[in-house]
Amino acid sequence: MPFKNITWLLIFGWLACPLVRGQGVAGVWKGKLTQAPGGLLLIYNFEMHLQQEGAKVRGYSVVASPQDPGIKAKIILNGTFQNNQLTFQEERIDYQRTPPPYFWCIKKGLLSLKSDGKVQSLTGKWTAPDCQSGEVKLERPDPANATVVKKAPANQGKNQMPTDKPIAATGPPVDFAAAEKGQSVVLDAVHFEQSLANLLPQAHPQLDVLATYLTRNPQTRIEIAGHTDNVGSAYKNVQLSFQRAERVAQYLVQQGVAPAQLKWHGYGGRLPLAPNDTEPGRQKNRRVEFKILR
Repeated sequence: MPFKNITWLLIFGWLACPLVRGQGVAGVWKGKLTQAPGGLLLIYNFEMHLQQEGAKVRGYSVVASPQDPGIKAKIILNGTFQNNQLTFQEERIDYQRTPPPYFWCIKKGLLSLKSDGKVQSLTGKWTAPDCQSGEVKLERPDPANATVVKKAPANQGKNQMPTDKPIAATGPPVDFAAAEKGQSVVLDAVHFEQSLANLLPQAHPQLDVLATYLTRNPQTRIEIAGHTDNVGSAYKNVQLSFQRAERVAQYLVQQGVAPAQLKWHGYGGRLPLAPNDTEPGRQKNRRVEFKILR
């Protein structure tokens, strides 16, 4: 939510990919915008729609709440692109749907363009007067690789992906109908590729059952909560846990669940179920839960 002293736009600078040569930034970029006011990570849907003439860039950004996509703004911007660096300045709000007391900040930033040969990225940090700063990562398919189709090796299957937890479920099937309001229930068959938010196929049957329960009970509202262990960066753990919870929500919507029935949040390693000093304990803490809200 765009609280006062919380902003929604960006500066980019991503150092993980090689530089892009001979390409510009015209086109549509999509990704996430983050802030961490008071240590609580907030993540929003974010887009940039850019046109480029020589070194001059103009266009607009769109930022929206993932919980309520109707809360959003379209902001006109301009800038320059030179040496794989995009310098931009927002000018004015073209459209907004923002309930009081929230407001949108006018931002400026410096973006670095990178590519791994398949995906281009614009990432880094943003600033704005009187607003909490944050980070953004935007991506799009690399235009230089748009027509290339690569096949995976015949022996490369999804079951060979490393996981953060055992593939087999660790407990009995979840009785969703028996869950009580306010009770957190672990989705113990929901697993992901290691350090990523990509669901493994073994998660689908349990999520399909949950989706069926929710579609048959349209008045039910749930929160999906992502959790990690305490290994590594606390900030990145919160970000990963949010992305995993969001991916579960996306899957449920794809199975016919109404978006209004779902909320999701990432807690990182703040709510462990077991001590993190052993691998079994860390495995138990890497989980996705759901809670009946009403």
